[in-house]
Amino acid sequence: MRKLILTMGFVLLSISLGFSQIKYTEIKAGLLKPADAQAGFLGGLQLGRAVDESVGIGLEFGVYHKNFNKEEKVDSSVAAGLPTTTIIRTFEQNTWLFPIFFNIQYLGQITKGLHMKVSAGLGYEFLWANYRDFENRRDKTYFFSGFAWNVGAGVSMPIGRASDLFAEVIYHGGKPSKSEKDINGFPARTEVNMNGLGARIGVRLYNFGF
Repeated sequence: MRKLILTMGFVLLSISLGFSQIKYTEIKAGLLKPADAQAGFLGGLQLGRAVDESVGIGLEFGVYHKNFNKEEKVDSSVAAGLPTTTIIRTFEQNTWLFPIFFNIQYLGQITKGLHMKVSAGLGYEFLWANYRDFENRRDKTYFFSGFAWNVGAGVSMPIGRASDLFAEVIYHGGKPSKSEKDINGFPARTEVNMNGLGARIGVRLYNFGF
């Protein structure tokens, strides 16, 4: 599957580079709410080329991050006439997701200054998660990886001679996993469901990129 995705991406990018010299870069940021994780920051950088006036093909690098802390108030006092509170952290968790997509997008005119933006991506993602349980003195890190995809829809409008501002709603699909030892003689894996809805805004810069 990984080899198939890389082959498809290479073909798409080769077609794009062969048909057009108009390049663009998209910088985007927003939120993603996966099924098995809390809502967190979602950022992205896409480098692409225009196939024609409506269709573009590119490579997108994404990042999702969520930090969760559990704290408890243990003491309140007064220092120099000011009330103070002592707080201890009992649990800490960090989750990072790094998806890489071969992306195709379509821009269709709605009005002279407003376009419809539709996109779809196919790729692979890597998930890193770490937790520290200070109360029970436990610390563990997990790594997962697997096939991923996304679709998005939104609107785009020009803000300059070579730049657009856009907003979009996306759906991220992916269940990164890792193999486990056989359980009762059966192959097994552990997976995390990262499917979920997200929203982001961004800027597209023309004639800037690879």
